[in-house]
Amino acid sequence: MHYFWDVTALLYTIDMSAYDEVLIENESATIMSANLDMFDRVANYSRYIHTEIVIFFTNISLFRQKIASGNRPIKKWFPAYEGGDLDADSGMDFFTDLVLRRNRVTSRVCVVEYIYEHDSEILLKLHRCMDIAFKQRKCRIEDA
Repeated sequence: MHYFWDVTALLYTIDMSAYDEVLIENESATIMSANLDMFDRVANYSRYIHTEIVIFFTNISLFRQKIASGNRPIKKWFPAYEGGDLDADSGMDFFTDLVLRRNRVTSRVCVVEYIYEHDSEILLKLHRCMDIAFKQRKCRIEDA
């Protein structure tokens, strides 16, 4: 981790469609739950408390397909989910909220973007997110 101590922003990607995929090494956990735990460790690591975070949720189209099929309800893997079984937007909001609540640095704003497969504007989205993150950092430094 020491290679990344002086970074101004982190780009964290989470595969939204992996909410129902279990880990090989631990069949009681999903890839999404492992991503949540890893985000918690990275976002709250002492060296990164002054680092902005951009979160890319990827594979949104596949996530929407899984939800629309009705065969992979989020509640099966995440019992706290209260949205409808066929409501992909509620599912996206649920997972976004789960991630954002893991950020315990109250002065930091995490920038979230949803990336669809074959998204031709991914670089523009990344640029926009990094711009927001850098402006947030500048404001925080000026306020200190």
